[in-house]
Amino acid sequence: MHEALDLRALPLGEHRLRCPECGREQRGDKTYSLRVMADGRVVGQCFRCGLRPENLREREPASLAAKAQAAALRAQERARQAQRWRDAALAAVQRWDRALPAIRHEYLAAKQVRSHGLRMEGRALLVPVRDMAGRLHSLQVISPGGEKRYLRGGRIAGGFHLLGHIVTRLVIAEGYATAASYFEDTGVATVIGFDAGNLLAVARAFRERLPGAHILMLADDDRLTPGNPGRTKAEAAARAIGADVLLPDFTGLPREPHHTDYNDARCLRNQRASS
Repeated sequence: MHEALDLRALPLGEHRLRCPECGREQRGDKTYSLRVMADGRVVGQCFRCGLRPENLREREPASLAAKAQAAALRAQERARQAQRWRDAALAAVQRWDRALPAIRHEYLAAKQVRSHGLRMEGRALLVPVRDMAGRLHSLQVISPGGEKRYLRGGRIAGGFHLLGHIVTRLVIAEGYATAASYFEDTGVATVIGFDAGNLLAVARAFRERLPGAHILMLADDDRLTPGNPGRTKAEAAARAIGADVLLPDFTGLPREPHHTDYNDARCLRNQRASS
């Protein structure tokens, strides 16, 4: 508890404080009586445990050493994290360079969308995760059955994939199929944020880059998931940057529990039109 008391901050005169050694939790328990002298000395003691200012100051070096050790450990962990990100980014670049442009893939066929800047590695579909400078940090790997994963150790926070070219409008969505569906329907540049928790970071990055652009958050509607993260995260990002929010419209469609996004609604409309 002695770390919470800074004798150097006390003005001249008498002081009655909570003892940093034995202070009770109840209000008004101030047993540490001190006097700050004109020459800078601090005299006094705790009426309960006898702690004196000189004893407190003897403990300060150990406290400072502990703080320095904790700061060093945090710096080491930051360095290790940065190295993991660099290693993953290098692996992503190598795999991306070896991959072939994606033309046909089972996932794209199931979602009824085309490939927009994607590549294939065997039967795996690769979606690049880039930053605002265009640097490749990681890859989203999508299996033919739609299972999604990322490169181990890769940096995802703030990463995105852009479909189209931004003019004055921009749409930010979660997943590739949702973004591709909206882009193919409207021609408006659309960004993939990859997951709901990353929408805010991506939205802020683009608002900083494009302060005058009209930005639309294309939200998933996870109505059966507690807290509806798709909607709440998109709405929070919209409030933070002054954007609008668009939810998928399932009006008149045979919506099932797993139908949550713009692509689901689009596929249902296509199915109804072809029947």
